[in-house]
Amino acid sequence: MSQQRLKLLDNEDVVQLYAHPQFNATEKGYYFAVPSTWMHSIKLATASHHKISATLYLILQYGYFKARHQFFKFDYKDVKDDVDFIMTQYFSDTKNTPKTLPTRTTRRNMKTKILEEAGFSSEADKIDDFIEERVAYFAKITSKVESIFEEIIKALETEKYVLPPYSR
Repeated sequence: MSQQRLKLLDNEDVVQLYAHPQFNATEKGYYFAVPSTWMHSIKLATASHHKISATLYLILQYGYFKARHQFFKFDYKDVKDDVDFIMTQYFSDTKNTPKTLPTRTTRRNMKTKILEEAGFSSEADKIDDFIEERVAYFAKITSKVESIFEEIIKALETEKYVLPPYSR
């Protein structure tokens, strides 16, 4: 017997919820402002192209996480306006903008650093258990799937859990 998946969101809703944020100039200034404790390591990064790439990735993910409390997959060319803004803000002395992302291990470490700074958890098992518990609770209150979904999103935010991928 095949399992049927419950479709909560149409494609437009998925894009709205899971696409990386699009910031205007003012928002870029806010979302890409890094904690003062990171400034020293950012200044050190100008010494190496690989370190600039890692720091650029960190600032991009930090800004996106600050806005949406989730991480995003992208290439630098996909977020060129944000890359240009960050390079101007933090690496104005650098002539070459990185073209390649840091290694997978470095990206994972950057995400861990962001989670620690924000006080969030991305532990899939804990999040899954939390969602199951909250769905059971909200299902007693309403039978509207959309309402339950909205409440789960709010509860994840309140409990500082990263929003899991929609395809789960």
